[in-house]
Amino acid sequence: MTNATTRRISLALGLGMAAVASAQEVVPVPWNALDPAIPHPAYNGHPTTFKAIARNLPGGCTYAWDYEGDGAYDTGEIAVSDAYNLAQIYTYPFQAVTTTFTAQIRLTCGATVDAGAYPVRVFAGVPSDPSAATSRQLQVMRGVAADDALWWMHLQMT
Repeated sequence: MTNATTRRISLALGLGMAAVASAQEVVPVPWNALDPAIPHPAYNGHPTTFKAIARNLPGGCTYAWDYEGDGAYDTGEIAVSDAYNLAQIYTYPFQAVTTTFTAQIRLTCGATVDAGAYPVRVFAGVPSDPSAATSRQLQVMRGVAADDALWWMHLQMT
């Protein structure tokens, strides 16, 4: 039985969350809350902010990001100082064609490890200069800007 199932059963029985022992959890911030598999937009030459939070941490935890999803964790282990901000910034190498990556975040607390997927689609044809962009390319740029702005707001509120 999953932790989420246990929570639902406890709530249904009227026991509340205090009755459920929750395990640590890493939560990659989705582009679309209804479908976390929809990739975050990105484009050549623009830094991508990889966003995640953690829940139920016992302390002494670390996290690492694998930006390209190739199993090589690019950041090394980073000590968790703020469970509501496990973000890192990375600029993908130039992509000649639109490419989707499934980045991974790994949260380690002692012997317990949790991981999450963070899909990113790098749109190859988007220019760095917005005045040279088509309406579709501007849509990608606006999507990236909105994603970054929402994360900035999250950080201000936490």
